[in-house]
Amino acid sequence: MQPRFMQGFFAYVLARPYAVGRRVLDAGCGEGYGADYLAGVARWVVGVDLDAACVQAARRRYTRPNLVFASMDLCRLGFATGSMDLVVSFAVIEHVEDYEAYLRELARVTHPNGVAILEALNRQTPISLDPWHYKEFNAAELRTALRAFFEDVELWGMVGKTPRAVAYRQKRERVIRWIVRLGGLQLRRRLSRSAYLRLYLAAQKAMRVWLWKRHLRGQGLTTEDFTVTQEGIERAWSFFAVCRRPFHATSRVFLESPVGTQAYEAHSGESS
Repeated sequence: MQPRFMQGFFAYVLARPYAVGRRVLDAGCGEGYGADYLAGVARWVVGVDLDAACVQAARRRYTRPNLVFASMDLCRLGFATGSMDLVVSFAVIEHVEDYEAYLRELARVTHPNGVAILEALNRQTPISLDPWHYKEFNAAELRTALRAFFEDVELWGMVGKTPRAVAYRQKRERVIRWIVRLGGLQLRRRLSRSAYLRLYLAAQKAMRVWLWKRHLRGQGLTTEDFTVTQEGIERAWSFFAVCRRPFHATSRVFLESPVGTQAYEAHSGESS
């Protein structure tokens, strides 16, 4: 899983400049390492996740005074409208059954002058092989979904920057195409969820171990192996969407933040 972890961490590296001195929400924070990384430069960070066990583990491990974690449904966030300067949500949208409700909530809590940054995996097959994914997006579908909630959507594609990263990805894609040809999509349709889940986990582990030993030679990828581009975005590994000007009513918003009482002038974009 090391290459996938570094791909996920690369998202936080990209987002960190946007977090400097800002109020940040990490929606779908998982184990909390990304929220902690952003808290190193942010005014404060709230990491939320539906998985209560992940939230408890994050609380024990990451203890910055400007960082808190909470268990929360991303489709029903407990924050005031326009209360976040930066919202990040990486590799989450595929895991949400009602992705429109999820996007509506992210837009709602984003300040009118704030930014929401999302990462979404690029859809490779008509039906996802991943049993935890409800829907995967291509570039056009993701742009359309986001523009229903944000006026300004800037889409980037993450790709390999170094030859070894590109070669790793190409070999991984060959394995996936081979699995599809062998009937992987039909198996997901026909097997029970529990049976398919066991098969998927075994196949996923075997593929990643083979790629790690045979093609990476036990030497992992780093964030320096990735970059973003707007050229040939349809072939990107994943998408980064930088979203501005959320479609929600502007108003003066008062809230009690995790680290003190804050007041926002949502209609003017100023905070105090």
